[in-house]
Amino acid sequence: PQSDAVSFPDFEHRSTRLAKQASLLYTILYLQLDILRSDEMKMRAIVDRFFSDNWMVAIDSGLIIDLSKKWSNFGAARAAIGNVASSSMAKDLYAFNHHSMKQCTVQLHGYLTHGNLTDELILKNKSQILDCARRSNVALRWSILHRNSSAAKREASPRASVDVVSALDGPAMDVEVLQLLLLTAHFEDKVRQSLSRILDTREDIWVASRSEVVTKLSQVSSFFRKNEKGAEGDDSSNDENLIKWFEDMGLEVESLSLEDAADAVSSTFTKAQFCIEALQEMAQYEIIDSSLHLKTTLVDAQNLLHHMVRVGTFTPNTLLALNNISEMTYAEDAIKVYSPIFQEKITKDPASTVSLLRSLFLKLSHCLEAPVHRLVQWKGNSYADTQQVRFYHENSFASLISSILQVIPSSVFNLVLSIADVKGRMIEPVPAKIETSSLAKYAQSDQRYQLSLLEYEISVFTEGVTRMQVIPIGGTEVNPTALLHIGLKKELVKHISVILHHTLRFQQPMRSGKKGSAIMEFKKSSADAVSLLTHRLDSLRQALEYVQDYTGLAGSVTFQEELGRIIAFNVEQESNKYKHKRIHHSESVFQCSQAPIPRFAPTEQESLYENFMGRTMSALLKLTEPQKTIYSLDSNGWFLPDGRDVAGGRIIAMLREAMGTQGLVGIDKLLSYRILNELQRFVKSYRAVVKSHGVLLEQLRDGMFPEWKMPADPHQFYETATKKTAKLMSPILICLRRVGQAQLLRRAIRRELQIKAEVDAKRFKHATNALSLASLASAGVEEGLEVAVESLAAIGEGDPLATEFLRTDPLEGLPVLLAVFVIAHARELTYDADFGSLVRLKEEYAIDGWPFVFGMATLLRQFHPSYSHSALAYIGQYIRSQIGSQPPQSSTGKKVEENVDVTPEVKNVLVFAHQFCSVSSYGAVALYEHIPQYLTDMIGGSFKV
Repeated sequence: PQSDAVSFPDFEHRSTRLAKQASLLYTILYLQLDILRSDEMKMRAIVDRFFSDNWMVAIDSGLIIDLSKKWSNFGAARAAIGNVASSSMAKDLYAFNHHSMKQCTVQLHGYLTHGNLTDELILKNKSQILDCARRSNVALRWSILHRNSSAAKREASPRASVDVVSALDGPAMDVEVLQLLLLTAHFEDKVRQSLSRILDTREDIWVASRSEVVTKLSQVSSFFRKNEKGAEGDDSSNDENLIKWFEDMGLEVESLSLEDAADAVSSTFTKAQFCIEALQEMAQYEIIDSSLHLKTTLVDAQNLLHHMVRVGTFTPNTLLALNNISEMTYAEDAIKVYSPIFQEKITKDPASTVSLLRSLFLKLSHCLEAPVHRLVQWKGNSYADTQQVRFYHENSFASLISSILQVIPSSVFNLVLSIADVKGRMIEPVPAKIETSSLAKYAQSDQRYQLSLLEYEISVFTEGVTRMQVIPIGGTEVNPTALLHIGLKKELVKHISVILHHTLRFQQPMRSGKKGSAIMEFKKSSADAVSLLTHRLDSLRQALEYVQDYTGLAGSVTFQEELGRIIAFNVEQESNKYKHKRIHHSESVFQCSQAPIPRFAPTEQESLYENFMGRTMSALLKLTEPQKTIYSLDSNGWFLPDGRDVAGGRIIAMLREAMGTQGLVGIDKLLSYRILNELQRFVKSYRAVVKSHGVLLEQLRDGMFPEWKMPADPHQFYETATKKTAKLMSPILICLRRVGQAQLLRRAIRRELQIKAEVDAKRFKHATNALSLASLASAGVEEGLEVAVESLAAIGEGDPLATEFLRTDPLEGLPVLLAVFVIAHARELTYDADFGSLVRLKEEYAIDGWPFVFGMATLLRQFHPSYSHSALAYIGQYIRSQIGSQPPQSSTGKKVEENVDVTPEVKNVLVFAHQFCSVSSYGAVALYEHIPQYLTDMIGGSFKV
């Protein structure tokens, strides 16, 4: 094309000028295979014209072809290209190009020295400027295209020189190419900005310069007019002529028009050149040459006229020529190979490299229009097709920029980790009051100096990113600051995930000869793991806050947001095993392509759990096993039979300090899923029981009907009932034990969240309660209610026992079987006033009082309230039948004070019924409907309920 001929006029650049034609010719030759195979004359002419100094051709979309390899199966083509791709020729071409690269690098350093590349310099040396850009781009093109040619040459020509191969593949060569590429891009960007600025202000420059020339000529004319008034003799006529001459010259300059100056042969250009020559001749007159003031004024006028000529002859074609010279479509794919070198250079020299990257990205962004241009040539200007192609290439290039710049946030985050290590491990916290003698101890100058150095290194990176400004890419933009923030979030998410995965690993409690020692050791190791997690995460959060002024990223807010997202994602993935429809990790709403949450394989010790959230829940369940511990509702904790504290509010508070409120909410969700799973398994197993033991359940229900009446032979009836249903008790025991344990953990978590909200977030708590009421009262209940539920969970509002986990059809005979279960297991328990709970009589009994109560309350909550009332009625029937007749009352209606002799089993059943009503929503009134209040009071006289 004509533009290529103007951009690359030199003969030595002919292969670059004809590169586009060469890429088309390469494709066309495959349609004429006879030429490739046998027409040596035509192939020799083609190679001499298009491939005289190269054997690599770049076709559209940056695909690079090695002709020495591709034409190796065609005789004529192989012979023609072999003259260029031979070992000796390749060595000479490499040496010549390497020498040219060095020359261009030196010249570019000279131009880019601060203050050298001015608008005046560019206008005065326009040809030299374009020639420097031209030679630099030609050298870059040859080096980038031939970077990977040695392997192909080795296959096509085994005699290739080893030193040439090593030179082409050497890392030192890549560094030199990269340096030249950065300098060239920065040089072209500065020249382009200058040319664009001149083009935009061309008319203003012309008018201002013309006015200044006219002013200077008027000053000279005024000088001679003053001399004329004070002069005597014959010289006055000469002054009059000079005055007239300079006035006419001023009028001539003022008549110069910019509209005609674009054409070099126009009358305006001729007049301007005439004015310059006339002023040069006039400066030779003795009267002017002897006056320094006049001579300086005329020289300034000449310089201004020269400037007017340069500005007047400057056209947009110069800018188009520069764009054509700097075109790098051939490197669209090849530049990706240099990404690691880019990153290494940024790491070593961030101050100078980052400032040059923006120019490089702008240079490479011009590659985006080539595919669209080809598509328009082929199919016409179809908006849908061109937009899709443009979006694809823009996104691809944006991804390339992100991958190159990712080293910046990675390096910054590594420095943040170093700051976290120094602050968390080396610097002691300063107390509110210290003695004067201890000032030196807390000063820690060396550590604080190390912090200052780390801060400075971060500032170097962030300052370079800030200077890059916004990078336009076709129709979109890339914000380097936003990329820095995204990259920091990506590194933060990765590091937090690694910390959580490796820290929250709990040793299995080992069996020990001493009772309770294994679980106490497990408690200590678990507490140590949680404390370590708190320290590491807190140090990281403080470090992010420490550098937020440099990064522009809110440290604490970002940390909490990403930690919450990580926990929510892992809760979702851990709960998949409880769901019928699993959510794949790539489809999660908590997953993000910009800052993806990594996934890890389950640990060997706890392979049943997917991630750290499952392991944390498992650790809590192991610490609070009902088979080994005793729960005290008053103390809100779990204890060993000897009174040693195993778990309670302290361990929950430690988890909250380590993982935040979102961590406790996540554990609460997992426990809820676990409860749901246990209830579903129980319902499924019970339906199987009904099918196989339906007659037995019917007999038991008939024997207890009606509930207000005692069975015919109570002792024999209940003894027979417990024996016949013994095989059915195991699923109920497992369900109630696991569900009750999980509900007690949920209760402890809710209590901790409530305390924290009351102390640290009173306003949020009140606002959340108001929001929940407003959501229920508003028309859009579903939308507002979802937000309200999440907020209520964060402050621990709500009773765990009020949760309805599932909806199921009625289960026939369930109240009867549950009442028999309570009666059967009452003999395994005894009331302990210290714990305020029913505790197991023997160590081998796998039951505890409060998990038993909470499990029963949760199970009956899933059904109609009549189930609970029926179960209480059957339990009351048992108590009344075991005690016998009611004691007499006095004439005043008051009961006679006397103790009733009852068995421990009856007392335990009564305690269970009382505790069941106290934790559920029914209250003691529901119990008094089936058991007289005076009876419970008499039993309570010797037995605290």
